Amino acid sequence: MHFVNDVFQAAPLKVLVTGAAGQIAYSLLYSVAKGDVFGLDQVTQKHLIIRAIFREGKTSHQAF
Repeated sequence: MHFVNDVFQAAPLKVLVTGAAGQIAYSLLYSVAKGDVFGLDQVTQKHLIIRAIFREGKTSHQAF
């Protein structure tokens, strides 16, 4: 908790998204960034986890 320009501002909320390359995470991240999930006044720090797996010339992504 801290004040910015004499206005109370909550500490940034850390949001961790695993499987960030997937369709569900893509939609979720859009809603979080737009302010639909935690509100327009809540500052968020987004942390994305993506793991690439290489198999026979193809690349796929998986979360840890």
